[in-house]
Amino acid sequence: HRSNKVDFYVNNVRNSVRQVASDADFPGRHLISWNEGVRRRVTELTSAQAFNGDPVKALSLLTEDCRESSVILIDAVMVLWTRILEGKGMQWKKALLALQMFRNLILNGPINAISEAIDGFASIRTLRSYTEALRGQNSALIREAASEIYSLIVDLPVLFARRRQFLNTRRLERDPKPSPLRKETRMVRGINQFRNVHIALRPAGASVAPAPPAVDDLLAREAPNTTASAPPPRGFSEDLLAMG
Repeated sequence: HRSNKVDFYVNNVRNSVRQVASDADFPGRHLISWNEGVRRRVTELTSAQAFNGDPVKALSLLTEDCRESSVILIDAVMVLWTRILEGKGMQWKKALLALQMFRNLILNGPINAISEAIDGFASIRTLRSYTEALRGQNSALIREAASEIYSLIVDLPVLFARRRQFLNTRRLERDPKPSPLRKETRMVRGINQFRNVHIALRPAGASVAPAPPAVDDLLAREAPNTTASAPPPRGFSEDLLAMG
């Protein structure tokens, strides 16, 4: 704007940004189509109509895209919150599908999905008492999905444990070979008392080091004789302050 002497107004800035973004040589131009495709895919997956394709594969690809870039995750979550707000009456299925996708993201997606869910904690808590569907069983499905997400958010150790479980499942799908890491199980078997820990875990042929010999305490002092008799009382004449 300075070099071309263009007034710094909102419309001028918007036109300049649009011109730069539409440039074919712009380095990040692929992100525009990527974001648009992700928003369109989330909208189709959370639609009240049947998805045209394999929803499981589409959801898996969406999760991979969210792991690739946090910008993609933010766009996907924005569409999910919009679908949740739209899920009333005849459109209850939008809210249910959005909650199911949210559950998949916090379990299989990037760790930033947890913070996104915590930001909308109040909305998820409200959905636990959802009653705006025309049929009671449909409302119950939404309440159940919201309660599951709520319980995962308020108990992060359980959430991270389940994330590790799903991560290991994905690893085994890619590489079914057993892990080279061996789980230590010797602590579980045959140890009932603490004194048996070394016997169970020591290497073959090892033994406990002997205790060092007792040495005299160089700083020890003789204890005062507490049984000594008290000195006899002195007479009046032995008092230094006595008056003659």
